[in-house]
Amino acid sequence: MRQADLLVRFYVQAIASRKIDKIFWWTLKDGGGQQFDAAEMVGLMRADLTPKYAYQAYAVMTRMLEGKKWVRNDAFGPDVFACVFTDEAKGEDTIVAWANKPYAYARINNTERGLTQYDVFGTKRVVTYNKVRTGANPFPFGESPIYIVGPKGLKVNVHPDPGW
Repeated sequence: MRQADLLVRFYVQAIASRKIDKIFWWTLKDGGGQQFDAAEMVGLMRADLTPKYAYQAYAVMTRMLEGKKWVRNDAFGPDVFACVFTDEAKGEDTIVAWANKPYAYARINNTERGLTQYDVFGTKRVVTYNKVRTGANPFPFGESPIYIVGPKGLKVNVHPDPGW
């Protein structure tokens, strides 16, 4: 799970930094079975070619961001990251967000079209529009990236920790 989260975070940060043109993953499959040898355990698949969680996360990330253009970073560290991508043809934005701590909160504007949230493995959650309850919807997120898809013009407003 950790490799999956870090893979998505790394790729999105690289794109959103505007400093890196290409990324190549070290190796497709693990080199062997020595669990405590980091060089042997960095593949997206195990040595027998069974996919790891990172493989699934990579597939979801490529589908979620395919054909989309980076627009801006509403938050770019050190604690919270929220990177906005747009699809001009569909008229929708995709936000990729996570925190470098166990939890963080942000408000994301919601419209009558509603919002759709996906986790790093593609599990979908629909947030319908309600002017009072979800007009400026609070989103909790943590160390695992989430994708928030909605109409063009989505904006992330990060809120400080509530102090619970």
